[in-house]
Amino acid sequence: ATFETFPPGIAQSMTGRRLAAKNQRSDRLALLEACGVRTDALTAMDWIDAAVCALAAWRVAIGAEIRAFGDAETGWILIPER
Repeated sequence: ATFETFPPGIAQSMTGRRLAAKNQRSDRLALLEACGVRTDALTAMDWIDAAVCALAAWRVAIGAEIRAFGDAETGWILIPER
């Protein structure tokens, strides 16, 4: 199966709060660290976003609760819950 995800949506859903765009780097790093992900090598925003998406994929794989947007014809965006 293939799905898409959205780093800002993942971060907001998993932190349970609306996040300001100006703090996206620090907020996403804090989320990753809170989930036990080492972030010292994540020096570019693209890498941080990739790690956030990998975290979402892992949560889907282990059966965590998710919100799904879309349909079978056009595809799905999956956002893990808190």
